[in-house]
Amino acid sequence: MITRIIGLGIVVLLALMYDASLSGLYFIVYMCALILMEMNQKGKFDQEMSDYRRRKNTQIKAVENERILNQKILKTLIKTMSSPMLYIDRNGIICFTNNSFKDNFGLSDIQGKYYKDVLGQGLLQIVQECYLFEKKYNETRKLGERYYQVDSNPLIKNQLFYGTILLFVDVSKVKEIEKFQKQFLSDVSHELKTPMSAIIGSVEILNRRSGDMDEITKEFMEILLKESERMQNLIDDILVLSKLERPKQELNHVFVDVNKLIENTIQLFQELANEKGIEIQFITMLEDGLVLDYKSLKTIITNLISNAIKYSDGGIIRISVLYKEGTMILIVKDHGKGIAAKNIPLIFDRFFQEDRSRGIDMGTGLGLSIVKKVIENNNGSIEVVSELNKGSEFTVHIPVS
Repeated sequence: MITRIIGLGIVVLLALMYDASLSGLYFIVYMCALILMEMNQKGKFDQEMSDYRRRKNTQIKAVENERILNQKILKTLIKTMSSPMLYIDRNGIICFTNNSFKDNFGLSDIQGKYYKDVLGQGLLQIVQECYLFEKKYNETRKLGERYYQVDSNPLIKNQLFYGTILLFVDVSKVKEIEKFQKQFLSDVSHELKTPMSAIIGSVEILNRRSGDMDEITKEFMEILLKESERMQNLIDDILVLSKLERPKQELNHVFVDVNKLIENTIQLFQELANEKGIEIQFITMLEDGLVLDYKSLKTIITNLISNAIKYSDGGIIRISVLYKEGTMILIVKDHGKGIAAKNIPLIFDRFFQEDRSRGIDMGTGLGLSIVKKVIENNNGSIEVVSELNKGSEFTVHIPVS
């Protein structure tokens, strides 16, 4: 555009030099040419803008259509999904329920109503825990005759709470299978306990007459006794775990001298620790006893110290205990074989043992399962930090009555 104006100006100047008497005419022609060039340029610009707007409108329309389609698909999926879903806004108004929620809980026409006015006691308690505290929630709860895995997520944006979404997954069949499995293990253990005691007693009697046996027979009798005792321990642990998993666990909270309990437990394992070249250190920050369930605390301490010794070859086992903000904190740290990172989530599973190839005298694989169940029954928690070949640290938190 600028090049054309300059070129046209040069032509006019040359014309003026040739004949200055027609300067007025040259000026008019020059201005007309400028106007025509400007109009032509504006026309091209308008055409380009029109094409650009058309392309953008097409793109926007395509994106909008895709968004609407995705919303319809998502809405249909949520409406027809088999798991009940509920959405409550920041004011406690029920904004959405899917068909499964209405069918499972027999609630219809509750959309737009305040949740306290329409939800039954069981649902109301769950919603209260999720909605009022504005936090994530994940727990299995019994509602009516069925069990549901309840997952809740608060909707928070820019630190503002916009509501809560709750998803209920029916796990009744899983719970029923678990119940039958636990009952089966309990029944089998009860049936095996008496004959196993008879076998151990018989082997012990035979061992007393070992003078009449040759060396090979003695060796086999020792193996038989050892494995029979291991089987007896397994049966006992299964029975303990079965009792712990009953719905109602009665705890006897009494004044417990925690320091003395730990010292007595260490004394029980001192000989075994000495044989393995292990030093057990006890550090306490408790000046007085605490109100706890004695049996539970003894089970936790015994199992954790036993495990620390079993998986250590020399080194130090450090046991620490303190009281902080209404909670007893117990820490058992060893410098033993440690746990592989991939196995840490599995160590509390029944019968799980870290590595059978290490040449360790293996236990029943139920010790940590029992520990975790006992801690849960006391409304506590347990954490594990471990590194392979460097050791493990177990930290237990138990609320004090």
